[in-house]
Order: sequence, then structure tokens, then C-alpha cells
Amino acid sequence: MISHPASKRQATFGALAIKAAALPVPDKVTLKDPKDFKLIGHQLPRVDVPAKVDGTAQFTLDVALPGMLVALLKRPPLFGATVKSFDATAASAVPGVVKVVQVPHGVAVVAMSFWAAKQGREALAVEWDETQAEKRSTSQIMDEYRHLAEQPAASARKVGDAAPAIKNAAHTVSASYEFPYLAHAPMEPLDAVVKLTASSCEIWAGDQFQTMDQANAAKTAGLDPLKVSIHTLYAGGSFGRRANVWSDYIVEAVSIAKAYGADGTPIKLQWTREDDIQGGLYRPMYFHKIEAGLNEKKELVAWRQVIVGQSIMAGGPFEVMVKNGIDPTSVEGAATMAYDIPNIDVELATTKNPVPVLWWRVVGSSPPRSP
Repeated sequence: MISHPASKRQATFGALAIKAAALPVPDKVTLKDPKDFKLIGHQLPRVDVPAKVDGTAQFTLDVALPGMLVALLKRPPLFGATVKSFDATAASAVPGVVKVVQVPHGVAVVAMSFWAAKQGREALAVEWDETQAEKRSTSQIMDEYRHLAEQPAASARKVGDAAPAIKNAAHTVSASYEFPYLAHAPMEPLDAVVKLTASSCEIWAGDQFQTMDQANAAKTAGLDPLKVSIHTLYAGGSFGRRANVWSDYIVEAVSIAKAYGADGTPIKLQWTREDDIQGGLYRPMYFHKIEAGLNEKKELVAWRQVIVGQSIMAGGPFEVMVKNGIDPTSVEGAATMAYDIPNIDVELATTKNPVPVLWWRVVGSSPPRSP
């Protein structure tokens, strides 16, 4: 919004852009004299400092609407598992528990308070279908990655012929690097408040991906996206976790409100720290095998790198970025290496398993893309 304090007039950038586009392009533009700069070169106080200092800044955890209920979701203990059946008898008997509902991601306990919802969830009996679940341990998955690193893989970059150059090099160096799954663990665990009716959906959340979240919330609620509004609040840490194409915690909250009855009752979905660590989404596990050859002058003449791990882009709207089996974010920093090495061979073996993965707040060329 552009405002003129003296006249109290204001207009959106969009409205002014239409009129600006119709104006003739000036032949000569006079730039502002640097001595008249009011922003550039000046360190102005952040507008959010007072609220964060005096405690008035509102995070989703702070939201308390009239008649609001709290929901905790019991998710499968294994990735890929689904609900086979559940018995809500013991959970429903916990004081403060209002309703127990099944949703696509598990079984939710809706209660008058967080503690009641937590006790109700602990009392809930769920039988899981683990037919499609990932049951391997971390070490077992990494063993598979090491095996795949010895097999032919998709070529992400090839310059010269690295294999014979390394074999005939005066000096050779080899190393392997293992990168584990990593949780984002934001200070404020994931949460969202949803007020859903038959004709509208209102969401309060520390939101990073509003357009995608609005679309996914609308699809879940069975509404037009224009009927979904999002109040973006402060987020107690996100690190990319609150920006994912599935809008997982938003969709969970909307699906719970829908299963509850979509009667306009505000419902806050609250993840616990245990939920946060066990529920994904993780930075992918990766394995890198690297071989290099140097000449008599110790100059790098050959580089071969095999990368094994899950694709972040596959299975979502950004899958179009995957070309010839190569997710560019999986090989960034390796296939895009700037060093002038005469022989380079970078290969990628993309794995698939039910463990959900996501970007982790860091620069693009860091692990798992390349060491």
C-alpha cells in the first residue's frame, strides 16, 4: 500500500501500476541526490522490535479465540503407515476431551485444553496398517545408499573422462561423506488455528507459503480459494519448515475442523516437540562418494562424485525441475562446480522411501547437495 499521510489517501501498488503503465516513458530521468536519501544508508529501527520486546507480538501459540478448542493428532509411528482401526473409549473418558475424529493423517483428539488433548491422545488406542511403511533403520538405509554409490547412476555433469584420468593420476584422493536426516526443530512447534464453516475458512498461523496453503486449505475444506483467508502471524522459527507444497500442518488443522463438524468452532492444532521431531519433514539423508586425481604438481586434474539420496522436488508441483532423472537441487554445488577441472564426472542416484523430506534453511550448495 502507498500512503500519503497529509491527505490520508492511499492506494495499492496494483491499482497504481495499471495507471503507471499508461504513462509515456520519459526520455530523461533525474535520479534523487544521495544527500536526500531517507532510507538508503540509514539504519532505521525495525518496526517489530517494540512488540517483540514487550511481549505483545502474537504467535500462533498465543491465539486464544472465544470458544476455541485444542487438537492433538496421533500420527502413525512409521512413515507410510495408515489407520486400520481405533478405539476412542478411553480417550473420550478423559475430562475435557470433546471429540475424537479420524482424518487422513491419523486420529485427532479435540479437547478444551492442550493438557486434556494430550492425555486423551495418550489414552487413544489405534491399530496401524504398516503394509506400506518404512521399517528400515537409519543404518540399513545408509547401507543401501553405499551400495547404490557403487552402481551406475544418472549423469548430472560430464566433462572429459574422469575415470581413466584418476586411474592414471600421479596422486589420488578418495573420501565418503554421510549426511543424516535432520529435523528443523523450530522454537515454536508447528501450530495453526482454523475457524471453518460451510462457506468460509479462516486460518491463523505463522505462515511461509500463503498461496500454496490457501489452495490446499480450500481443497481440503471443499471451498473456493477466495473463501479462505489467512492471518499471517509471527512464527517462532521456521527455517523453511512452514513452507512445503503439501501444507501439512495447515491441511491437518483444516481436516480436523472439517471432521469436527465445520460449525465455526475455532480449533487450534498444536504439535508437541515429540511430534516435531518424529513427524518430519526432514532434510534428506545423503551419501557422497568422491574420487579425485592430481598431477605431479598437485594440481586437480580429475573429479568423480556419486551422490545418493532423496529428491526434494519430486512428487510435487516443482517436479518439472527434474530433467532426465536429475533434481538440480540434489547436485547443486557439484554439477555446478565453478573450478576449471579438465575431467569431471558427477552422477546421481535418486532414492525413494516414505520418509518425507524438505529443504532445510541453508545455502543451496550445502549438504545434502554437495560437501
